[in-house]
Amino acid sequence: MILIEETNEDIIENKEEKQPFKITDLSSADWCFKNLKRLKEKQKEINDYVNLEKTKIENYHINEINKIKSDKEYFEGLLRAYVEEQEENDPKFKLSTVNGMASFGKVQQKINYDDNVMLDFCKQNKLDNLITVTTTEKLNKKELNSYLSIIDGKVVTEDGEVLENILIEEKRNFNIKIK
Repeated sequence: MILIEETNEDIIENKEEKQPFKITDLSSADWCFKNLKRLKEKQKEINDYVNLEKTKIENYHINEINKIKSDKEYFEGLLRAYVEEQEENDPKFKLSTVNGMASFGKVQQKINYDDNVMLDFCKQNKLDNLITVTTTEKLNKKELNSYLSIIDGKVVTEDGEVLENILIEEKRNFNIKIK
């Protein structure tokens, strides 16, 4: 075992070493600038590295999600084709297995109209409650849609007037539930 004896001079020297750095001249000030420059460069290097890795991760994420979406569309298409085929024999067919269910919803009809044509129609028929006036005249679509009905494949007003040149869009949702 080696015994090291600490003298008063060593203690004074250790205390001096623990004193904070102080700029005393141009050389010591320049030393601070050099350290700041080095730290700035290091920070830029780290930021560049992180941004590169973020880009790689984001690209990986996008590619993987796109593959999943593609596969999902493929399997949903297979189910859709099967349900459509089965509906030819049974219009109320609903596919149900241990792992999931698939079926078409009811046919939904939506009225598609040209806003300008309908605005003129409302003006001509003095249906002011179906027009909203701000800086310009606009259709109050909520009120207009409640004013119109679909009867026997035709668009009809509350008064029973059949409107021509208005399309009825039919759509059915394909529903898939995974258990």
